[in-house]
Amino acid sequence: MVVGTIFTTLLLATTAQASTFLGAHPHVEMQSMPTQEVDQILYSELSLLSGDLQLSAMREELRPLFAALPKNADGKLDPVVVRYALHRYFAGKYGWHLRGLEPQGGAWNASSSATIMKDRVPVYIQGIFEQRHGQGLGLEELAVFAITLADLVRQEAVTDLEEVYAALGVSKAARLTEGAAGSILKTYLMMYTTGAHAQENRSHDFEQMEAALVEDLIVWFDAKSWIQDLRYSTDYLQRARRNPFTHEYGFDHVADVAQDMGHRFGAFQNLECQSLKQKLVEMEHEGSGRVTLSAFYGGIEDRDWPFIESVDYLRNLGALDESNAAWPAVIIPNFLSSPSNCVAPSSFYSVCCIDECEGLLAQVELKVAGPAATAARLAEVISRLQSDTVEAPRNLSLVELARLDEIAEHHGGLVPLHGRLFAQWMHHAYPRECRFPQLNTQPLTQKDFKTQYGVEAEVSDHEVERYTWKASDTTEPLVVTLPWHKVEDLVAPHSSTLQLVESRISLRGPALLVLLTSAIWPLLRTSKQLAPLVDKQDRYLV
Repeated sequence: MVVGTIFTTLLLATTAQASTFLGAHPHVEMQSMPTQEVDQILYSELSLLSGDLQLSAMREELRPLFAALPKNADGKLDPVVVRYALHRYFAGKYGWHLRGLEPQGGAWNASSSATIMKDRVPVYIQGIFEQRHGQGLGLEELAVFAITLADLVRQEAVTDLEEVYAALGVSKAARLTEGAAGSILKTYLMMYTTGAHAQENRSHDFEQMEAALVEDLIVWFDAKSWIQDLRYSTDYLQRARRNPFTHEYGFDHVADVAQDMGHRFGAFQNLECQSLKQKLVEMEHEGSGRVTLSAFYGGIEDRDWPFIESVDYLRNLGALDESNAAWPAVIIPNFLSSPSNCVAPSSFYSVCCIDECEGLLAQVELKVAGPAATAARLAEVISRLQSDTVEAPRNLSLVELARLDEIAEHHGGLVPLHGRLFAQWMHHAYPRECRFPQLNTQPLTQKDFKTQYGVEAEVSDHEVERYTWKASDTTEPLVVTLPWHKVEDLVAPHSSTLQLVESRISLRGPALLVLLTSAIWPLLRTSKQLAPLVDKQDRYLV
């Protein structure tokens, strides 16, 4: 069997198989960037602390999450919680999974005194903050941190667009017609979705690339329409600043559309995620949030069938439930949120399916306004919380209520919201939206899986035959019982998670000046002096 995945074979166009944005696994080579560039952006953001509208908006956006997270003795977020908070924010808002913020991160080692790998930028910035403020960040610093990361992503988008201009031989100073601007944005979209670099291509390469997209990517025409609509929306929003008597476009306008594309691409891609979810739910076994392998591979002869992952790869993704050895099954939310359904358009982030459970958890956090709550309070909140497939209000089962009590008893009377046991409980309450928190998993992309294990991530004919034949050969009824493992793993095991005292630190007047002074001084040092800070923080971000 040969089943193509578009972005790993796009430029070569070696297969006529159709594919989608999902299931694409471009390999973005990790790049380094000067520490001076990071310093400059962070310095710029810190200098705007007094009354900046962007900072004020970000602070208010993060306030509910900050209030709900576990704090240390100083009322601040410890390093691992900072990473968790920023991961939650960017994944929930844009579908971005920023490198260096992933739940299972790698080693944190400094790269050099003058440059830093892009996946280590977060710990570098954290080191700058904590040199002066001790361990932990407050709401103000967390907001600056988030804005700095967003600005780094924005600068990368501008740089990528400059490369597209250069590859097409167009001057940045040129005034473009509507058609020319649309052509450049189409090329930028090709670069973005494939993870390619424009500086390595020329006009004839782009023509070949689009021909391959037309052949292999079934949503390419939808994507082109989407970017055109996005450009029209930007035109409308900027109508007050544009000359009504001309329809020419400058670089800044095109850059605005490119940046907005990065912000909105996750929502566009998530339409396909929802389509996949619907297909899986239609095949699931009795509302369990699980699809047997016989059903998962049931339509594999269809050239557009999207489910092609091998059993070993599903196991690596943490998407395989083998609690019933006779009937292994795919866990719907684990599969949807896995790297198998991400694209990597940036050196800074991948775009993945938007996690619906994060939205549910955010609503719980808003109601609870703290890192933990009683079992009774959580039962009250969640019984009224509706999801895409679970209606509310509803009565929780006796088993669900008993397990909430069990978690509370384990923690001395309160249920921590940011731990494995509550995540497991949420999976039982919302089996199609919330992932089952597997133990000891390290999900890989298809490319990395093949590199590490020397086997393809796609299912073989033999595997398909094995599991589809097994289903037709037995009349034994399938009974699915969702697994429950009494293993806890808190986001902040060393923090006082069970203290429901809200720590609200307001930085005003003289205190704000102290923050400005102490935060900016480290940035005035040379990169060589700042680089060791990365080593200092290594032990915290695990």
